[in-house]
Amino acid sequence: MPVTPERIVNVTEVAKQVLDLVREAQESPNLPDSTSAVGTLSDLRDRINEIFDICGGFCRAARSQNEDLDLACRVVLEDVRIRIEACITRPGAVHDPSERVWAKDALAALSERIEWIQAAAQTAQIAIGGSASRSLWTSSSAAPEVLRLGSRDEGTIGGAAPSLMSTNQQALRRDVEDSLLSFPSMNDREEEVSEAHHRTFEWIFSDTLDAGNDQGRSRRRVPFRKWLDSDDHGRIYWINGKAGSGKSTLMRFAADHEKTTNGLRAWAGGSDLLMARFFFWTGGSVMQRSQTGLLRSLLHQILHQRRDLIPWVFPRLWLACQDTKKRVGMLMTWDEEELLRGLHETLQLSSNTAKICLFIDGLDEFEGDEGLVIKVIRDVVQISGRVKACISSRPWPAFERAFQDVPHIMLSDLTGPDMEQYVHDQLLRHPLAKEFLGSSNTEEMSAFKSTVLRQANGVFLWTSLALRAVLENVQVPNTISALRSYLLGLPSDLEDLFEYLLFHQRSTEQLQDQSHLLQIMRARDTVCDFTGDDSVRSMTVYQACLAFRGKSKETFGPMRPCDSDVVKKSCWTFAQLLHDRCSGLVVLTDPEKTKGRISTRIEALERQVIAVANRRIHYLHRTVRDFLVHSSTWVTIVKHQSPSFDAHLSLLRSHVLRLRSPLQGLEQHRRLDEWWHDDVVLAMTHARFATSETGSEQMELLDQFDATLNWYWRKRSNDPLDTWARHSFGTYEEREKHKTPFHHAFLSLAVKFGLANYLDEKLGSTEDFRYKAGIPLLSHALEFLVSRRQSIYPLSSPEVVRVLLKHGEDPNIRYQDMHNVSQTPWLLAIRYVREGKRRGWVRHFDIRPQGVVRWAEIIDALLDHGGEATAVIPRDALDPEITVAGVVEDVFDTYYTAPVRHLNARLIGRTCTVANRASYP
Repeated sequence: MPVTPERIVNVTEVAKQVLDLVREAQESPNLPDSTSAVGTLSDLRDRINEIFDICGGFCRAARSQNEDLDLACRVVLEDVRIRIEACITRPGAVHDPSERVWAKDALAALSERIEWIQAAAQTAQIAIGGSASRSLWTSSSAAPEVLRLGSRDEGTIGGAAPSLMSTNQQALRRDVEDSLLSFPSMNDREEEVSEAHHRTFEWIFSDTLDAGNDQGRSRRRVPFRKWLDSDDHGRIYWINGKAGSGKSTLMRFAADHEKTTNGLRAWAGGSDLLMARFFFWTGGSVMQRSQTGLLRSLLHQILHQRRDLIPWVFPRLWLACQDTKKRVGMLMTWDEEELLRGLHETLQLSSNTAKICLFIDGLDEFEGDEGLVIKVIRDVVQISGRVKACISSRPWPAFERAFQDVPHIMLSDLTGPDMEQYVHDQLLRHPLAKEFLGSSNTEEMSAFKSTVLRQANGVFLWTSLALRAVLENVQVPNTISALRSYLLGLPSDLEDLFEYLLFHQRSTEQLQDQSHLLQIMRARDTVCDFTGDDSVRSMTVYQACLAFRGKSKETFGPMRPCDSDVVKKSCWTFAQLLHDRCSGLVVLTDPEKTKGRISTRIEALERQVIAVANRRIHYLHRTVRDFLVHSSTWVTIVKHQSPSFDAHLSLLRSHVLRLRSPLQGLEQHRRLDEWWHDDVVLAMTHARFATSETGSEQMELLDQFDATLNWYWRKRSNDPLDTWARHSFGTYEEREKHKTPFHHAFLSLAVKFGLANYLDEKLGSTEDFRYKAGIPLLSHALEFLVSRRQSIYPLSSPEVVRVLLKHGEDPNIRYQDMHNVSQTPWLLAIRYVREGKRRGWVRHFDIRPQGVVRWAEIIDALLDHGGEATAVIPRDALDPEITVAGVVEDVFDTYYTAPVRHLNARLIGRTCTVANRASYP
């Protein structure tokens, strides 16, 4: 079904008419009558049939944004048609919401899908390069009302001072705060924000702050200092400005400044003062750009200052944490509603004895609807008159409307003197510029500064980049006039300046290097977005160097520690190349920050090498990342790569090289955790994202990766199957209790990570991978059939399942799982489908490419290879005994979706065939 505006309109109109008709019938049971409603539905079914006659059959896969939209249209039409046919058979199903055909959650889902299709269609028409993020699965409903704790003795809460707590209780509260609310990247954005240049931003504390041109809007011109120290000017202060104007730098400057603290203490009077901050960052982890990250960070900071409130804010969690064993093994999954309620409770309770000020930077970098983050801000300051918030964002229309009447400053209208001071200081700091600066007259210098300010138009980032470009081209005997002429040749638009710096007068080799470097960074972002591990998002310079310098078809030498001098030289050379090829738009962290994280037990020389090698790479500013990733620029960048380059394969190679030549000494041990997150998860996921053309090289690298970790693994001499990969399955107790053998442990792990190309290459080789005992490869491939279960593994892949079936895996083979339960891969798959229905993982009108379309395709493939239609799943603690056909029929009778109807028909046919054979011996 090629996506066209006309066909989108046809789909949404038909679906909307059905939705309105059913809702009207359910709200007014007597009007229209069943016959009339069914007649109208029959006409709409005919119209759906006409659309399918024109556009073709049901789509089973989607790979691009338009194909996602195509799939969504097909799923909605097909599933609506199935439900209409059910109503024609059972007319009462139209009126009765207790009938599962048109249950209330199905109607709500259909309404959401219609809205998504309309929004996606509009985005597809206006988007240039890249794909729009899908917002369907993020609820935009209003936040819940604050749940009050009821009448509590405030004295009891306030009086639970830390000094009176038992040592155990203090430790427990600290554990809850640190383990369950904090996250690794919580402070990364704030740490990466540049410190304010000397003497800039001091004006923020002036009593005569000029608010600039208000362009006729009703604005409140209130100096920041006056807002800080009183209740007279509202509870929100809004700092707004263009991209790159220095909002985050100002927020960090203000939040850290002693004058801010003093002003807030004056506001607090005799009460305690609590402060918390959060810096949204679209270029960071999911937690750094989401509501969940905001809420967890604020809760962590406030409860760190008021740990006595933890039992009151999260009573159920607190009770659960009293059991040490449970607490150690607890994997806390926070619900946004629970976090929001927790923050409201925390602010309400703490404001009884304290005043609270929140600093929240970058509302425009929030990944979601602006209205949602606006509501969060408004709600928290309404909880109590003792809570206020300083916020910052770009002046987008949604924020203009929401905050037009609160005290504010427009940053780009106020930074002129700061920029002028910055320009002057940078010129004085440059060794060559100083030589002729003294000979320039005041008029020339003023003209140069005026040109910078005019070109920058209030954008501090433009000033910084342009001035650096100018100074890098300083040659004696240049003059200020010559520098001004060069400056006038630079584009005044920020994104145009990015493009100029990256691509202007570049050789083919330089553009290729640049392409490879930026693709390596984006590949790591892709993997971290998938796994949810933000601690490794910013690569070390050593790993990036290995990924960039590593050679295809590399011959790996013996295991040995790295040469410190070679590493230092390689990292410094790579850092210079990174700066040159990316024109300073990609930068490294300060080595002094890295040194602080290195163990004091390491020798001084080794510490120095590690500090250099472990510097982290990141984008200079969020606008840089947006420009590179979310615009047509990315097409240009990729175009310059070498034909055989694959960023994910390069990073896989870097993991092998780093493990074979580590920064610290070689040590054989059995501590899998030391490799798991930083190497195993990343390397295996990069391998999955690598293109299929890298098959043979990918296999060699993965075999080398496995062999390298097996070299490190201290094996038990009496266990020939003792490998590192075996210990990635189950808990220690499970492995020891049932002694489940893993004859091909790394292959099993490759199945879980979805490495279809690797599996096809290995299973097609001359090695003997026939099933011997333990858990079959096919069962590992089905483990995440309906849900990823918040793991680092991908959903079960039809491609992986087909590869395993092609190489002889049997869906009906009997084995004992790690809990000593008798299973077959086929029965396991049906159990997962049943569990998915019970736990709400299956959805009405499921338009996700990774939803029912995918897992139904896997069940279909298992049926093709002998899955037993008449097999019975024994009862367990949660579900009664049931046949395979019974599970699929139950899912279809609940969700009325085309892929499951197809499975249901096949199983009914198979069951009838088996019954007929049994009756004719």
